[in-house]
Amino acid sequence: MDYPDLLVMKDELEYRSHFINTYCNHPITSFDGFRVFFQKERFEHAFYKSANRNNIKDTFSFERAERIDWIGCALIDPSSDIRVGWDSCKKRYDKSFRVAIVVINYIVIVRITNLAKKRQTSLPLT
Repeated sequence: MDYPDLLVMKDELEYRSHFINTYCNHPITSFDGFRVFFQKERFEHAFYKSANRNNIKDTFSFERAERIDWIGCALIDPSSDIRVGWDSCKKRYDKSFRVAIVVINYIVIVRITNLAKKRQTSLPLT
């Protein structure tokens, strides 16, 4: 699948508005049938980074935001490398998280809240 070009906008407010209009107002159905809902409050988590590398996301990242349209593509792309999430604190796989790896090192992580639907879909555990 071809991914869109980077989206260049003038400021954080434009990216936030695009995120809300594109993702929060319209759930996406993944290529294998998951309905994915986005919360406005998760904008900072997705598009901020830690300026001091202390795990406190305190700086808006234009580099991340320019790839905002890749999120939807990763979810609908059947060629995405889909994996089960990893819980780094517990050092084990966590089937309530799903990771789509695309475009070399770009990843989209979603939380699966309906495990009954998950049982209908096979996911690699690697």
